[in-house]
Amino acid sequence: MDREKIENNRETIEKDRLEILVMARNELYMKMRFLDVALSSLPFVLDTGAEGMGTDGLYLYYDPQYLGGLFREDRVMVNRIYLHLVLHGIFRHMIRRK
Repeated sequence: MDREKIENNRETIEKDRLEILVMARNELYMKMRFLDVALSSLPFVLDTGAEGMGTDGLYLYYDPQYLGGLFREDRVMVNRIYLHLVLHGIFRHMIRRK
């Protein structure tokens, strides 16, 4: 029973975080429609080992705890980071860290 609650809680958290990212993408799209392809080109990947959010040019990685905390603090910052990561991809500024 406890295992089932933990799994349901995990699924709920993941769903909530995905909604945050989709909302950020939609808000950016409404202001910058010319970036429509770029904004939707990074599939979201939950990564608890990530320090915040990042991209390798193929995926947008996010730590769910970081994303939730950032959203609670200042939801506009989620949009800014999302746009920042998309711009890294557009300008091919991929930095690999250990």
